Amino acid sequence: MKRNILICFLFLFATALQSSSLKEYSIEKLEKILVKEFHPYPTYGDDIWFKIPDSIRLVYINQAEMRIHDNWESLPASLFMEYKQTGDRNRYQNVYFKKRSQLTTLAMGELLEGKGRFILPLINGILSTCEETWWGLPAHYGTCLPQPEDQTVALFAAQTAGDLALIQDVFRHVFDSISPLLNQRITHELKRRILEPCRTRTFKWMTEDNNWNPWITSHWITVALIAEKDISKRAEDISLALKAMDYYYSHYRNDGGCDEGPGYWASSCGCFFNCNYLLYKATDGKIDLRNEEKFYRMGEFICKVYMGRNNRFVNFADASPRTNLNPGMVYEYGKFIGNNTMMGFGALKAKESIAKKEMISNGKGASINGFLYTLLSTNEIIEHPAIEPFTRDCFFPDLQVFITRSSPQSDKGLSYAIKGGHNDESHNHNDVGNYIVYADGEPLIIDVGALAYNAKYFSKDRYTFWAVSSDYHNTPIINGFIQKEGIKYAATSVSAQGTKNKGTFTLDLAGAYPVEAAVISWTRKLSLYRQRNILYFSETYILKEYKAPSSIILMTAALVEKKEDGILSLRLNNKNYSLKFNPNQLSAMIEEVEHNDASIKNMWGKVYRIKLQINSQELHNRVTYSLSEIPNNKI
Repeated sequence: MKRNILICFLFLFATALQSSSLKEYSIEKLEKILVKEFHPYPTYGDDIWFKIPDSIRLVYINQAEMRIHDNWESLPASLFMEYKQTGDRNRYQNVYFKKRSQLTTLAMGELLEGKGRFILPLINGILSTCEETWWGLPAHYGTCLPQPEDQTVALFAAQTAGDLALIQDVFRHVFDSISPLLNQRITHELKRRILEPCRTRTFKWMTEDNNWNPWITSHWITVALIAEKDISKRAEDISLALKAMDYYYSHYRNDGGCDEGPGYWASSCGCFFNCNYLLYKATDGKIDLRNEEKFYRMGEFICKVYMGRNNRFVNFADASPRTNLNPGMVYEYGKFIGNNTMMGFGALKAKESIAKKEMISNGKGASINGFLYTLLSTNEIIEHPAIEPFTRDCFFPDLQVFITRSSPQSDKGLSYAIKGGHNDESHNHNDVGNYIVYADGEPLIIDVGALAYNAKYFSKDRYTFWAVSSDYHNTPIINGFIQKEGIKYAATSVSAQGTKNKGTFTLDLAGAYPVEAAVISWTRKLSLYRQRNILYFSETYILKEYKAPSSIILMTAALVEKKEDGILSLRLNNKNYSLKFNPNQLSAMIEEVEHNDASIKNMWGKVYRIKLQINSQELHNRVTYSLSEIPNNKI
């Protein structure tokens, strides 16, 4: 009973939260509180870089050694134009990201070795980058070819600028010793490509609450604090950046839930943390969101949606079920807000990377800023106790996502996540009422996730793609109709309850369907009985009229077999699970999904679609089914 009351209390408290104090900082006030010279990290050659354990430093140095003789590839106009011609993003992006990775790899290798052998290749890369007409991706540019006078500030144009600004700042003395012209050139490019456009143009992302806003703004702030030496202009830049931050933050859900999913958390909430981290340092703590509850919840979201081994997270819409986080971002955010679970989770991920001899600052949201603060905290991170952040029940009332587990402190047994929401969320799929089920930390009933991105995928034709449509999610087909896209197509009557013995979620998803579906209500209820490790489903509906058979869809990458009437066997990781239903109510069909998407194949292998067709033509009906592990692993 206490837990039920707590969930209701959280809903009331979350919706009462207020927006931030970010609007309070005028240009005049910022001129007074911004430090005169901003150098956020120790410079090249400082002893602190050599106190990082050799086992970690050598990973970066070895990576740089492998890239030291690579040529600096050009970015051909023919590849840039391909996006407008064919919609393909990958051929240009493959060359682009290889070049950006080469730049950061050489910078980090030289910083951690300090012998000078990577300096000239690094300078070659910097100047090659400065010679590019535009620093972003063709998918983010308006015309088929970039124009020097149109420096659109978009995601990777901003990230390139932020990374270059920090490379310049850390290596400023050695660059000056080679030629002052190098620092002058970098500063010139940073100003004309980022600062000047952001002063004179209003970009769409400045008034959006998705990942574009904080991702770009974090790099904008970096450039302004480092490249702009005029304190009045710097204050103007930061004032504009704060307005963008305030829009994002004030429109963000009060429960801290990221509707773009865990895969975008680093680029969204994580980059918003980067904004605050930099401004806190640049104002000696005078700009500070650490005590704001929403900022705290935005951070802990990434722990609450963790599903277990192999970097598994709750995934809906375009989010991936597997997300490789930057451990330092999670740790530093946790340290900043005083959340020990986040710190322990960051430590866990860092130790996993170290064990695999991987760079511990890689992962989603990776940038030079993240590299630097992660490496500076390395000794502290690896000494911190690792924590797997399992929570028995978690409800995000604004996001309308509920997660519940059989085992409160591990990924053992069954667990599920389910969403309500609406069909106009960021990176939206038509998936109101969709759920995923995990078994021992591995996905059993799945959300397939995103197809490979291309132009059509983000066009008016988006909902023609099978993986975006509701009939390839774990949602009903009602009277032969699937869900519609748009904010009005939404869940109602959403409730979540977590008790010692059971985790239950209920919603009415009729509102997600077009009027032609002739559905008055469709109440879906999931109940996980923890001790018995069994999940019960019920679908209770009222139709205005019968038009065609309704069906319940379940997607899985487990091997599915029909054993007998009313029982399907799902085999996953050498264990068998039983999907049981009343054969008088439901008829089962199984099909392998035929597709040619490489990203889906790499993630899941074969994907199967289970269709439980409702036999009755009654207008008012209830059907049930259940999922459980087969005792003693026997059919």
